[in-house]
Amino acid sequence: MKTPAILLIIITLMFASCKNNDDYKSFEPADISYIKSISYKHISIKRTQDTINKYKSIREPTFYEAKFDSLLKRYEKSPEIVTKIFNQFSYEKIYGIRQISIVRLDTLGSVKTIIYMDYKYDQKMGGYWVALSENNGESWNNYYTGLTKGSFYYFKPKSTIPLFTSDSIIQIESSLVRLFNPYSLSTFEIGEYELVQDGLIISINLNLLKLDSDNDGLTDIVEKKFMTNPLNADTDGDGIIDGKDTNPRLENIDNENTLLYSFLLNHSGFGMDNDHFLSFRKENSGNINESIVYERASDDKTIMIFTDDQQIQHISNTNAKSIILPESEYDSYLLENFDTPEIIYISPLEKVSLFSKQYTVCIGGGGWSNEFLVTKTDTGWIIKKTETIIE
Repeated sequence: MKTPAILLIIITLMFASCKNNDDYKSFEPADISYIKSISYKHISIKRTQDTINKYKSIREPTFYEAKFDSLLKRYEKSPEIVTKIFNQFSYEKIYGIRQISIVRLDTLGSVKTIIYMDYKYDQKMGGYWVALSENNGESWNNYYTGLTKGSFYYFKPKSTIPLFTSDSIIQIESSLVRLFNPYSLSTFEIGEYELVQDGLIISINLNLLKLDSDNDGLTDIVEKKFMTNPLNADTDGDGIIDGKDTNPRLENIDNENTLLYSFLLNHSGFGMDNDHFLSFRKENSGNINESIVYERASDDKTIMIFTDDQQIQHISNTNAKSIILPESEYDSYLLENFDTPEIIYISPLEKVSLFSKQYTVCIGGGGWSNEFLVTKTDTGWIIKKTETIIE
């Protein structure tokens, strides 16, 4: 099976200003026999003969999305009310989960469970997550299922069966779908899907969903997504357990170059209107002309970088957890995981001239890029943003 074209198209456009990507790969839908052969330890599938809750579309709205759409249509001629509705549905949460992201929720005794969508590890289509409370909603834990919407499971939001079968098994009506057209001329959306098989009941074993074999703070399912070792709490052997390591796959190295790359990943250039001085001694760093530099990520954010540059591979102290893989592993990663966390491209330093201490470097993400001219001094880096491109 070839790499999903939807991702190849988006990634190529995403980094067009930062990186020349001349690779073209034709689209080919995933083989149906391959789709049906995929299995997961924590998931079992029951096939029913028929279902009254037939598959309609992968874009069928959840209960809250349908309610949101209905209210917008009702008040479409009242902009103030529409704005109020939008703000309410965008930010209102149920047990900490944005209500518009909720697919199903249910209670069994003191156990509460929410199946919801999140884009943390699946940037394009979103991934399915389970929020679980075993004390009647007083505290919650959130678990990634390892399933990406549309690759190849689709959870039906209007499922007609109970969510719980026991206190350790939840279930939801589902379909198998596949992308058959990476771009729809009729809807002007990227991605048209077709039904592979309907009438499925997906059961999720909560004990296996929560399993963290090496007690490093990452479930075995997340470790598969991160390409770390679920049986080794410190995959890269740098003394920091994977759950706390900002670069869990590769040993952290502190030097002048990794300091610069980490700074750019943390700040990316937005708000950097004046030159910035980054000292090799961090306590002496500061903004020339006292410009404000904004950080771009929180501790809860995950990014993915595909690079062969040895310095970038060993960055440390980033604000986001960075999953770094060689460029050659891009295809194989998608074959196993189908979608990625937010992909960031950062270029290796390139000298302006042979004997110069000035370099160019670029960092880019989804529809944006910032280019810099950096000058190496005896005590640190002078960083000057030269161009911002928003696509």
